[in-house]
Amino acid sequence: MPADSRTARRINDRAALDVIASAGRLSRTDLRERTGLTQPTVIDLVNRLLAAGLIEPAGPSDEIRPGRRPEQYAIATTTGRVAALHLTPDSLTAALGDVSGRTFPPVTVPHTEAPLTSQLDALIDLAFTTAALSRTPLTSAVLAVHDPTADDRDTRLTSTTAAARTALSCPVTLEHETTLTAIAEHHFGSARDQADFTLLWLGDDLSLAHLTHGTPLPGTPGDIGTLPLPRPTREEPAPLRSGFRETSFQDLASTTALQSLARTHSLTHPTLEANLKAAVSASFAAPIHPFLQETATRISLALHTITTLLTPTTIVLAGPTTTAATPLLPALAEHALSTRTTFRML
Repeated sequence: MPADSRTARRINDRAALDVIASAGRLSRTDLRERTGLTQPTVIDLVNRLLAAGLIEPAGPSDEIRPGRRPEQYAIATTTGRVAALHLTPDSLTAALGDVSGRTFPPVTVPHTEAPLTSQLDALIDLAFTTAALSRTPLTSAVLAVHDPTADDRDTRLTSTTAAARTALSCPVTLEHETTLTAIAEHHFGSARDQADFTLLWLGDDLSLAHLTHGTPLPGTPGDIGTLPLPRPTREEPAPLRSGFRETSFQDLASTTALQSLARTHSLTHPTLEANLKAAVSASFAAPIHPFLQETATRISLALHTITTLLTPTTIVLAGPTTTAATPLLPALAEHALSTRTTFRML
């Protein structure tokens, strides 16, 4: 079905921006030749992009031609800027980018008890200063959050979004950090060829994101777009509770739960990462270490629920727990699950 006029304009504008960003600067004639668009269409889109502040005049062409040299245009250097922010309980991070695809180094500061609005305002100031840029209004921002598990989660997320919009004075999209990890994995990682997959994050908490046709599946309130693994108030049905007294996925495979399990297997390193690496090393010279085997079994129980609810063709295991147990953990978990689902390491 052909695109409507508004969609066609957006496609043409995006194509023109990509061509200008790639070339550095172009005239209307150059744009017409490189995009194949008609002259009236090019004139209209250049006027739109100028009015939106996305491109700016860049002086006359250097090419020697009869008559007046045509005006060239370049990506605007002071507008069209966006920000990506990441909020955790311990830190705040911001990185700037612009419509050309250029990005600037991120900056990170401690997360303090000060009002979030003032912290974010100071953080953006620091990001502009670090990038050697004068602060200009942002076009939009994406805010990645670590989903709190407390009962007041929804209230916290609402107040966080409001504080970000006040501090940045621009539209703010709230996303769970796991959803953004899945999107990055889809575009740049091992799931590049997968339009439909589930990413399970294994770390201090467990969380997941499911992409269908490359788009995150909406989940929790606030359009975060991720499905949190439940914390039930009653015992889970078999086989989840089989062999365990724990009653949630967090109790089974979070960092705290697995570190406690490591101690029962006489692994006494101060961090879970160190204990997993020790178990992996021991497994290369002998049968699979029982701690590693039991960890994989616990993860497979969470995967059993995921495959039942979402039926993904691929599951990507991500997070510090996965990284520390490379390369054995995904294979062991897949074997324990014993389904047609394939696993990939992030």
